[in-house]
Amino acid sequence: MARTPVAPGTAGRGALAAACSRTKKRRCGFPPPRSSTTGRQKTPTPATPITCPTTARCIPSANSAAWTTVVSAACGRRDLTTKAPRTPSFSFVLLVSWWFKNMPVRFAFLVLQKHPYGREMLRLLVERGFRPGLIIEEISPVADEERQKFLERIAGQPLPPTIADLIAGLGIPRQVVSNHNSVACRETLAAFAPEVAVLGGTRLLRPAVLAIPRRGTVNVHPGLLPWLRGSSSVGWALYKDLPVGATTHFVDSGTDTGPIILQRPLPVYRHDTYESIHRRVLTL
Repeated sequence: MARTPVAPGTAGRGALAAACSRTKKRRCGFPPPRSSTTGRQKTPTPATPITCPTTARCIPSANSAAWTTVVSAACGRRDLTTKAPRTPSFSFVLLVSWWFKNMPVRFAFLVLQKHPYGREMLRLLVERGFRPGLIIEEISPVADEERQKFLERIAGQPLPPTIADLIAGLGIPRQVVSNHNSVACRETLAAFAPEVAVLGGTRLLRPAVLAIPRRGTVNVHPGLLPWLRGSSSVGWALYKDLPVGATTHFVDSGTDTGPIILQRPLPVYRHDTYESIHRRVLTL
């Protein structure tokens, strides 16, 4: 069936709510709008604002008025909602990129062994001049299982270079652990003392690990939060005829429930396949 490309900003809360109202509430995590009036015409009740975490925790670099302004913009001027996250402007994205390139952040990169998702993330980071000070790679049955599932989702699509090839000659230390929640991983991460931890596809991390980075942990989720949490977000988006995209967010103890930093929708075209969409989401 032909699909119309999804343009940024065209799929608002009402459209998503209407789509989700025809499906089970638990599957997408986005309930139909509550009605404040009776009759055929219904007015959605405004979402309850969620207070953003303290600015100090969000700041991944030096404390300054300029960066405080950037963080406030990223957090929706301190009025984040779980139902209608604010899409940052292009100028804001440019400002954040400029700031990170001129004010280097000490960050660690956590990834599952040979996972294509993490390898593509690392490739894009290094290509844009953002080099992690430490890479912690998990080698375990969980890593093997997750990698195999992802390879099936992008079957036939080109694979990014290996981590060893990506960091060759860059002098980036690389540590291998059996579990990102293990004592060995926590000790390694604590000794490095990162300002930020960036996740390139990992298992769910425990609070003891999330508490180590001074400014927080950042994740890139291959779906538009908060409507599509958890795994197989692309598949659920296509199944429910919802917009496809990616979300960068801070990580908390929940599953993809942390404060949203920015989002990008992905157009879906007639010639796209399930595998090609999965591959293109990686480059958002």
